[in-house]
Amino acid sequence: MPNDRWILNTDGRYVRIENFVCGRETCQNERDADIGPFTGYGDMIAEAVPNWSEPGTCTCSECESVISLHNASKVERKIFCEKCYTTKFRLCYNCGGNVKIKDVIREQGYNFCKSCHDDNQCQCRGCDTSINRMFMHEFYEEKYCNDCFKKKFVNCQWCGNFCKKSEIKQCEHEGRTVKICRRCFRVRHIHSYDYKPKLVFYTTRIDNERGQDFRRNRKGNVYYGIELEVESTERNQEDGEDRNIELISKNIPDFMYAKRDSSLNNGFEFVSHPTTWQWLMENKNKWNNILNLRNFGLRSFNTTTCGMHIHVSKREFTRMHLYKFMKFFYQNQSFIKKVSQRTKTTFNRWSSFNHDDDTLSLAKKARYKNQNCNKYVGVNLLNNDTVEIRVFRGTMKPRTFWKNLEFVRGLIEWTRDVSIKELTIENFKKFIARNPKEYNNIINFLKSGRTFKGDK
Repeated sequence: MPNDRWILNTDGRYVRIENFVCGRETCQNERDADIGPFTGYGDMIAEAVPNWSEPGTCTCSECESVISLHNASKVERKIFCEKCYTTKFRLCYNCGGNVKIKDVIREQGYNFCKSCHDDNQCQCRGCDTSINRMFMHEFYEEKYCNDCFKKKFVNCQWCGNFCKKSEIKQCEHEGRTVKICRRCFRVRHIHSYDYKPKLVFYTTRIDNERGQDFRRNRKGNVYYGIELEVESTERNQEDGEDRNIELISKNIPDFMYAKRDSSLNNGFEFVSHPTTWQWLMENKNKWNNILNLRNFGLRSFNTTTCGMHIHVSKREFTRMHLYKFMKFFYQNQSFIKKVSQRTKTTFNRWSSFNHDDDTLSLAKKARYKNQNCNKYVGVNLLNNDTVEIRVFRGTMKPRTFWKNLEFVRGLIEWTRDVSIKELTIENFKKFIARNPKEYNNIINFLKSGRTFKGDK
């Protein structure tokens, strides 16, 4: 009964060739395919030599042994048992085709046909040897063999990406030293502009006693926050940022952090956590250590963008107190500009008193404590919890830095009790003159009538 139009099915029955279906397509379509070993007996049609006495078997073309169709392999229209196939052929790792053993090309422990081997070769950037694309490592379009890649690159222990060993940075994390890439190192030490950490309030023992008194008479601690914008003296932006990060990682204390600011040229800003005035006076050396970084490639005074911003607790101000404080700024702009040490251009650009809507009176601003139209004004009320004084030019000179703080401190203390009629420059000078120890730097500045020497 069987003839060339019939084929033995998997269940041992004979079916017509046109009705036979293998695991993927009809066996009619697979008739001429060059299938590798052990992929399915459905591929053995026509080429197999059926053994009619044992359904589901065929004869090996090499050793003529009877084998199950399950264990048969077809190569070049011939059927091989497993033993004969493994002694004559190998599978190409890339294309899956059958390759005679004498034609096999071994690479990295894998077998390839000549075509796949030759078509997938490229040069290693490190040692110039020829490597297969399947085993190469690519880093920004540069191709490396396995050995060269291990020598030049390492995994960042934070993001998991590869980076050059020469760019790896070490830092402390949870009590252990970790190796991280440049990008993670930058993110760790210079935060994004919108970064807002959980605030830590720095006080002294005297401040804590005053804080307890606040619950009784509402006269508690006044907190100061400082933003100091700086730029790198490096001309190359990449080198400048690396230098900034190196300085920050080694010198920044616990009570401050660094943030990016797009308004600066290759720079960032130091931002302090809230501190009391007493704490600032007792820890001057910590700020002075930061200011000394002017000797290591940072600057603030000799720029067109940097400023020093001082934040003061809003709760310190009653409506009348804030009104008098702001009124002194607005009615003595020439004096304020002199103290700020800004040029006319930068003063009008970053801390002007002319940006506000004229309809918004000082009294209305003082009443609601949030009425200015934008933040680029001398006294900014847009922050929820602080009054921000933005008039000062950036500085890394200790005398100028403390002069700015003393000016704000003195003005707050003086305007608290002075009458509106007494809001004059001369009366302010008399007030700070009575406290030469506390206001030494601002007194000396006003006496000199000019910029301190050596500002940067």
